[in-house]
Amino acid sequence: MPEEAKISTTNCQGSLYSVRRDIKEIQEDNRNLILSITAGSISSALLYGPGGLMPIFSIPYFYLKKKQKAERVIQTWEEDYCKE
Repeated sequence: MPEEAKISTTNCQGSLYSVRRDIKEIQEDNRNLILSITAGSISSALLYGPGGLMPIFSIPYFYLKKKQKAERVIQTWEEDYCKE
């Protein structure tokens, strides 16, 4: 998450807060998804045995997708608002 704008223009600094908010939303979605996958896997493991833990192996995939989404948000912000 960017702490400061790379360029001190008003557009770049003004839109920084909306970018932070968007990235925080992505982080919260990621956390909630991982918690639900983990809880679902543990409960299905109790019912079906070790095979019920298979959904846990999908966590790195979803983490990567959310990370790429956050990087796209930052890249779009830099291209649209922070060019000199």
